[in-house]
Amino acid sequence: MAAQNIIKLTHPIQAYGKEITEFVIPTRLTLGALMLMDGATGEIAKIVGLIAGAFNIPPSSAEQIDAADLGQIAEALTPLLPSGGRGGKKG
Repeated sequence: MAAQNIIKLTHPIQAYGKEITEFVIPTRLTLGALMLMDGATGEIAKIVGLIAGAFNIPPSSAEQIDAADLGQIAEALTPLLPSGGRGGKKG
């Protein structure tokens, strides 16, 4: 797998009883991921929901993500968000 498809966390988190040190960047988002974001109240809670849905981790695990890692995660997920009906990468 190409390195550009991986986000390495500077501060690991715990999910499902395991240490998570990296995320594989999805090529698309599901409606479920968007629903987790949409159902949240507040901007940070929406980000937590999006990350949880995109990387298939519990919201409580997404809440553990260090602010230092947020920039690279946001950069990876932003192009996947619907924008004028053209969201998501092809391929």
